[in-house]
Amino acid sequence: MNAAKRHRRAGSRLVSAISVIVLACVAAPWRAAAAEDVTRDWELKLDMGGRETFGSLSISKKADGSLAGKWGSTELSDVKLDGQKLSFVRTLRFGDQEFRMTYEGTLKDGVLSGTISSERGSFSANGTRRKPISPALGRWDLKYAIGDREISATLAVSAGPGGALEAKWTTETGEHVVSDVKLEGGKLSLARKSKIGEREFESTYEGKVDGNKLTGIIKGQLGEIPASGQRVGGDLVGTWELTTTTERGTRTSTLVVQGDLTARYELFGGEIPIKDIKLEGGQVTFSAEAGFGDQSFKLEFKGKLEGTTLKGTFTTPRGTREATGKKVSPTTI
Repeated sequence: MNAAKRHRRAGSRLVSAISVIVLACVAAPWRAAAAEDVTRDWELKLDMGGRETFGSLSISKKADGSLAGKWGSTELSDVKLDGQKLSFVRTLRFGDQEFRMTYEGTLKDGVLSGTISSERGSFSANGTRRKPISPALGRWDLKYAIGDREISATLAVSAGPGGALEAKWTTETGEHVVSDVKLEGGKLSLARKSKIGEREFESTYEGKVDGNKLTGIIKGQLGEIPASGQRVGGDLVGTWELTTTTERGTRTSTLVVQGDLTARYELFGGEIPIKDIKLEGGQVTFSAEAGFGDQSFKLEFKGKLEGTTLKGTFTTPRGTREATGKKVSPTTI
């Protein structure tokens, strides 16, 4: 074989190798996108006539590999993921009436971008993966003793702008500054600087969060002091299904109450934030503002909590209706 032929064959093999590499590079992003996982909980934001509302979407996989889903209290049908395209049907039922809505969206880089449509029109419904909510959030009523003196304290744990935990420690006397708040493996820890009268001292607190109980110890100059307590409003925390009956029929909606007593109520296919939710002596009250576009109305609830049941009334400009509910999960979604 002469040199010219060998040169041509070598060039041909080089071109083929380059082609394979190029095709691999082109195909790789497509395969990565197609394999993106949709089976988890999603936080949706909906634009309903210019008014922002929310939705809780959960996608799971069945034993046969097909997909199932739930939006709020509603089971979804025809859930499909074709490459990056997610679609499903959501059917709302009010008595003997049905409202069918279809969702079509794109999943890319952990973000859902789509539209939900019905015979009444369409609106955007975009989502991100739901971030876990720290079980330490909320207000805790603590009791402890220094010598023969009984002390009551409130520890309020919140999430800062970047998601890091923050806290405030309040007692009847003295001032306390809290820092270095962490929750690791179910254990809450923090550092505390206190000033009582002319005295200043430092201490730490370590406690275990177990549902609505916090059991821990203050460590400092006075030794180790047990300090434990309960979450304020803890019996209300969780996911509830509330059923109401009107002239249009029976409707079941979801009420989700977080550990810090922020909450959402499912209404008209979306979830609206709850304002001023309170639990005092078994009495539950909350209010919310709902509407579509520039039309809004106020919704108020008053009821009684007995174990895992909740009974009361909703009041709106259209009148009052009774509601009965049950806790379906002791934790939030």
